[in-house]
This record gives sequence, structure tokens and C-alpha cells, in this order.
Amino acid sequence: MGEFTSTSYQSGEENQNAVLTNAYVRAARELRADFGMSVRELSNMYGCSTGAMSMALRGVTFKRAGGPISAPDPRGNQRRRATLEA
Repeated sequence: MGEFTSTSYQSGEENQNAVLTNAYVRAARELRADFGMSVRELSNMYGCSTGAMSMALRGVTFKRAGGPISAPDPRGNQRRRATLEA
């Protein structure tokens, strides 16, 4: 049998079901880097799921969008912990 290859797969904003665009992701990455906005705040702002926003911010998706890529904090939401401790 032949190998299956799909030429119709579209990624990023080229996907017809995409909520985010390269410009939105770039802006969200800059907001997170500059102001420390949480994934939840950004996902609410741009109208997507927290999972989609998290993957976009980390560069798992929207690799060519640009902007600073945020690394996940292995201890969880550091900003929330700082607020709780204060």
C-alpha cells in the first residue's frame, strides 16, 4: 500500500477553524513577557481555550508568529503563588 500523505492540512492562522492569528499570538506573547499576564487572562482576552493559548505562548503552535517564547514554569503559576504569599 502507498504511504498516506495529506496535502490539505493547514496550520496556524491558515486553518479555517483557527481562532488565533499570528498577530494575536505575537501580541499575547509580548503582553505575557512585558506584563506577566496569565494564560487564562490572555485566553479570555483573545477568545480561545487556555490550552490553545498555552501552546501558542510556548511555541508549540504558531512557531512562525514571532515574539518572545515563554517557557513553562515547572512549579506551576509563579505569579499566583507570589500573590498568595504576599
